[in-house]
Amino acid sequence: MKLKFFLWTGFAVFFLFSCQKEAKQALQSRTAVNLRTVIVEDVAQTSSYTYLKVKEDDQTYWMAVSKGEIQTGDTLYFSGALEMKNFVSKELKKTFDKIYFVQDIGKTPIAAIHHLPVPTSHGRNISVPKEGIAIAPLSDGISIAALYAKRENYANKFIKVRGQVTKFNANILGRNWVHIQDGTSDSGNYEVTITTADQATMGEMVTFEGKVALNKDFGAGYFYELIVEDGKKLDESK
Repeated sequence: MKLKFFLWTGFAVFFLFSCQKEAKQALQSRTAVNLRTVIVEDVAQTSSYTYLKVKEDDQTYWMAVSKGEIQTGDTLYFSGALEMKNFVSKELKKTFDKIYFVQDIGKTPIAAIHHLPVPTSHGRNISVPKEGIAIAPLSDGISIAALYAKRENYANKFIKVRGQVTKFNANILGRNWVHIQDGTSDSGNYEVTITTADQATMGEMVTFEGKVALNKDFGAGYFYELIVEDGKKLDESK
């Protein structure tokens, strides 16, 4: 009986140790896959993006990040990228056979800042609330706070939303991405993203009409709890 007890105890300890070892190896593997390091070889600035020619191990390629102060020789860290082929930059007058759009990039290793909220590409709350914005919705429109608070009621429905442009990214995944705020918020949600074929500029007061989509996943980290798609920019002067 004692021999059987010790055998079962030994098996249980071995099994537990094996599971812990496999879990640790899996975690290390995910960390290794997600953390990438590049060295900047060339920099090209435009009004919306900073284009970087980078070297990763023995590979050299181009990436585009949100406009920022980055210099040749800088070491950068990121975890994911969206590949685009035959991407045309009108400002640079250049066509990239292949380029990667990256959001979660920085000069500090991601493993050291994993406790911070890392924004997904075009994701929720990647900017900060702007002070001094107080824009009332149209009589037939909706505020950003009300849109988030009653999101289930507006799913797959067309709405009109008005706000100030806090971010604009052009021609990604075949569309433009407009981020707006109106000074209202609900449970930390103060900004809504709109996909559109229309143009917008930073600081502009705009009104868009579009269709609300919930839990939209474009892949490569482009996930939205709420987004307004196929937005049409309205001219309120008419």
